[in-house]
Amino acid sequence: MLSNGIMKGLEARIDLASILAGMGIRDVTVPDISSKAAAQRSIGLDMESLIREKEQFKKEILPLWDKASV
Repeated sequence: MLSNGIMKGLEARIDLASILAGMGIRDVTVPDISSKAAAQRSIGLDMESLIREKEQFKKEILPLWDKASV
């Protein structure tokens, strides 16, 4: 599924480059989306921070929910 999305993104970039070239625009900087990690970095997603937050949630909040459900 991800590979299909990457291919569609690549095709869109090629189409966009062709349209922009027709308008005389030659230099366009596009983010790196060649991998999941690169795409996450390009949108500013801090995965390490999110993983830490998830672990903290699992350690601190889930036990409270388990107790409350009994």
